[in-house]
Amino acid sequence: MEASLNKIDAAKLAGVSVETLTQYCDFGLLKAEERNGEKFFRRADIATVFHLQNNDGPAFGSAADKGTFPEKEIKPTPNDHQSPPDS
Repeated sequence: MEASLNKIDAAKLAGVSVETLTQYCDFGLLKAEERNGEKFFRRADIATVFHLQNNDGPAFGSAADKGTFPEKEIKPTPNDHQSPPDS
């Protein structure tokens, strides 16, 4: 049987607040098991809903907080700097 996470640990793993986790449950996007009045979440469900890689935490976004991303030059496309056509 897979270990369950309480709402605080589940929120930390997902990189979101407990309130956000609760909203996901309210919207039917995430299912919590209730035991003794406390909500528990399956690690696999958190990983699936929040698109985690290897069940170890957020893969992207501000919640990832895994350091810096490699620098990549962004080159404009030909249409990025064109003036609007004259009427």
